[in-house]
Amino acid sequence: FVAGSMGPGTKLVTIGHIGADELFESYKTYAKGLIAGGVDCLNIETCQDILQVKLAVIASRDAMAELGKEVPIFCTVTIETTGTMLVGSDIATALTTLESLPVDVVGLNCATGPDLMQESVRHLGQNSTRAIMVMPNAGLPRNVGGNAVYDLTPKELATFQARFVEEHGIAIVGGCCGTTPDHVQAMAEATKQLVPEPRKTSYTSQIASLFHSVPLDQETGPLIVGERTNANGSKKFRELMLEGDVEGMLHMAKEQVQEGSHVLDICSAYVGRDEAADMLKLLQPMVQQVTAPVMIDSTQIDVVEKALHVVPGRAIINSINLEDGEGKADELCKLARRYGAMFVALTIDEDGMAKT
Repeated sequence: FVAGSMGPGTKLVTIGHIGADELFESYKTYAKGLIAGGVDCLNIETCQDILQVKLAVIASRDAMAELGKEVPIFCTVTIETTGTMLVGSDIATALTTLESLPVDVVGLNCATGPDLMQESVRHLGQNSTRAIMVMPNAGLPRNVGGNAVYDLTPKELATFQARFVEEHGIAIVGGCCGTTPDHVQAMAEATKQLVPEPRKTSYTSQIASLFHSVPLDQETGPLIVGERTNANGSKKFRELMLEGDVEGMLHMAKEQVQEGSHVLDICSAYVGRDEAADMLKLLQPMVQQVTAPVMIDSTQIDVVEKALHVVPGRAIINSINLEDGEGKADELCKLARRYGAMFVALTIDEDGMAKT
């Protein structure tokens, strides 16, 4: 099969780099050439402007009508490390727009590795009615001597993709910048026997601006926990922590609040470092500058206690369980009682996870 790749171009229509009519006609010519050339699908990829997406999809459908030949349309948006597309649209906005268009496959590609795509992949898996494609880079690129270097190994990428298939129902996997034949082979081996997790077949009615998606049926939502201020979950946050860049870490925290997080999960655990010192270095200025309450994410009782000591208001401890018996749980309960904290509680004990 041959996919006709249709990239974003160098001009953002939303901010006036090019007129909508001119961009539409360009994409129509683009699509007609690819379809006439015999492609099996059109892949509108690395999308950075949601208006560009709409124009490209409509132009492609017009091209098919004129040529009398229909092929599937794939469309993947690019979510930057900021958590949005280049012009500021979040994944919910992008999906609301894509669900309203005649697109067969939706997804993500480029910008980051799979680790920083996890929340966006989860959103697509939980909300989209279309087949989903995920094509990450081989990690977040680093500039080394003017060259882009990608650190994610084939095995690491394959592990992420297999989990995306099983947990979020991803139907199509691939690789973008920095991936090699070895990455593709590893993904093929890791996913060939997997069956995607079943997903929903109806999409909640929503409208969208450039920046936000708004459900027509407004209901009280869940408590949203921002997870990117976590040294184990975000490579970018971990690197800022290792560099001692407090302003950079605070910026990530503020970004999550701006994106709608009600609580921020803070984890500073990293092998060979003083976890408590790293935690306090961020928490002390953060509680003065960031409006959201915090979730203290640590397995070490002393770290939890030192953190609770500097956090005003009411924090959440992440987490408590009975994996090591009741002794550690008792100590954490005493701390929670002392500082008025809440818990995330995991249903696991010495014998394993609760499954009923």
